[in-house]
Amino acid sequence: MEKLTSADIKWIRSLHDKTNRKETGCFIIEGSKLVFESLQQEQFEPIMIVFESTLSVDALSHATCPIKHCSPSEMQRISSLKNHNGILAVLRIPKTKQLVEKGRTICLDNIQDPGNLGTIIRIADWFGIEQIIASEQTTDCYNPKTIQATMGSIFRVPISYRNLSEYLKGIKKPVYGAVMAGVSIQEITMAPEGFLVIGNEGKGISEEVMPYLSHHISIPRIGGAESLNAAVACGILTAKWNSL
Repeated sequence: MEKLTSADIKWIRSLHDKTNRKETGCFIIEGSKLVFESLQQEQFEPIMIVFESTLSVDALSHATCPIKHCSPSEMQRISSLKNHNGILAVLRIPKTKQLVEKGRTICLDNIQDPGNLGTIIRIADWFGIEQIIASEQTTDCYNPKTIQATMGSIFRVPISYRNLSEYLKGIKKPVYGAVMAGVSIQEITMAPEGFLVIGNEGKGISEEVMPYLSHHISIPRIGGAESLNAAVACGILTAKWNSL
């Protein structure tokens, strides 16, 4: 078992940045749950596992990639978390799967908050959504904060980045858009297959995407809140979709 080198530290730290993740095709996961779960995923190739010297790693004996140990201070340098638990892994970003039109798809139009994106991925996993299509302006799904928020759902929900308006232009199935002035979800029956578009946290669905919505839908407001968090709205609408 090898010791983590200064070159390893520099490389892993570089993966905190989106540009370097894109150039290298690698990303970081942290925590024993995600690391152990990643070893069971065929589509996510492990490149390196790093753990603190104080931890027992018997469960990693079947790992096929290099396993390196480091000091607590070195782990603090390479971790993106304030309170890490002493283990992380570098994985290869998988190839994008071919998009499908069957089933249910969540489309994300310029979602900017990594935590929101991670929660939406987790929601999609919970409700069995076939895929997520994100606009090119949506935050990176391999951002460390997004990965943590998915709680492992990143391994099960295919995510593709596309020019959303161009993609939706050719869609024949229903495209539902979450807007403030839409038809209440209590008054509409959503088709069992189609697309649900969730817009930007502050601006909503963009002008470029709006023409391709076949249905404008909304969540009825009872209290005085001005709006809902994007991930919360996605959860409510997906639950409605799932109840059909």
